[in-house]
Amino acid sequence: LLQEAKDGVLDLKAAADTLAVRQKRRIYDITNVLEGIDLIEKKSKNSIQWKGVGAGCNTKEVIDRLRYLKAEIEDLELKERELDQQKLWLQQSIKNVMDDSINNRFSYVTHEDICNCFNGDTLLAIQAPSGTQLEVPIPEMGQNGQKKYQINLKSHSGPIHVLLINKESSSSKPVVFPVPPPDDLTQPSSQSLTPVTPQKSSMATQNLPEQHVSERSQALQQTSATDISSAGSISGDIIDELMSSDGK
Repeated sequence: LLQEAKDGVLDLKAAADTLAVRQKRRIYDITNVLEGIDLIEKKSKNSIQWKGVGAGCNTKEVIDRLRYLKAEIEDLELKERELDQQKLWLQQSIKNVMDDSINNRFSYVTHEDICNCFNGDTLLAIQAPSGTQLEVPIPEMGQNGQKKYQINLKSHSGPIHVLLINKESSSSKPVVFPVPPPDDLTQPSSQSLTPVTPQKSSMATQNLPEQHVSERSQALQQTSATDISSAGSISGDIIDELMSSDGK
């Protein structure tokens, strides 16, 4: 009757009439037992719905498949525990290296190292305090068909410093300029320039041509947005573009 009932819901009154049961209490005794072993559930006072498996579901193939799946789950759980343990070991190893006072003296990269990794690209080195938030929105297409990339940086614990790192050739030393550059760098390129040349950089970001870097002022600290129109050596045009951004 349950298998033939619409939507699997059986009216107990109709079932009693169909089975010619005089005492309906006997029907409820059966349904109470089936409900107790979670094979049916009551939909209303006089209707029930089947929850158990259908006919033919207890075949040997199904039982073997069930045993195989249970064994597979146990094996996967064991592998997961092993991976979790190895992850903890790796995290502890990294922590031991970072906490070592001798290793701390060498936990930096030089501007030369950065330029060698991204030869020919325009590079911006970002020095930011711990906890700085970084977001990279989906790039937009520029007027010349190239994508314009934007990076949003936000810090609540201190200022964010951005430096333009550049090499005129593979054999030359990198020169570093703050972004936006100081007033003395806006002079014509024929005059001698005295770039800022710090030796260490805490964090470096590679910027592709047409890359747009913006840090909007919110809460305690933000830096300005800067457009870099081309890679390569620093020219008067690039410096003018750097100066055109808001330096806040």
